[in-house]
Amino acid sequence: MIEARVEIAASPSKVREIFLDFSKYSKWHTSFVTSIEPVNNAQSSHSRQPGDELNCDIFDTKFNAVIKSYLNKIQTNHIEQENSETSFQWQGPRMFGIAGLHGFYIEPANNGISTSFMQTETFSGPLGFLMSPYLFGRMLIEEFKGFNQDLKVRAET
Repeated sequence: MIEARVEIAASPSKVREIFLDFSKYSKWHTSFVTSIEPVNNAQSSHSRQPGDELNCDIFDTKFNAVIKSYLNKIQTNHIEQENSETSFQWQGPRMFGIAGLHGFYIEPANNGISTSFMQTETFSGPLGFLMSPYLFGRMLIEEFKGFNQDLKVRAET
């Protein structure tokens, strides 16, 4: 697994709102995420549910991903539900022998005054080990850090 974390001086609700507004990514992020669009454009991206699909263009590669968790319910009894207020995950397709579960976590920090935002990718498949933080995953971590920093700047302005 690889990960990148940043603390953002904005409330989790503000960070969530910016993060889930996929259509505006190009206004504040110009690196590896070109676009993310719900397959069914009739619904707002804010109403996506686990099982829904997203059209993704990331690193100039187009693919469909399936939402695994979505930011709209609260954790109960310290057991994270698949559909929680603090996580958004999608499963990408297997490409070149590697599949990735991409996660975003938006958690309150400093008594809710700020937000801890973390992005992760857990790789599987026969070649998944190539994406470890010590091999090709190192480059991806830098891209995650760039996205996180762009989100931070957007949320703090």
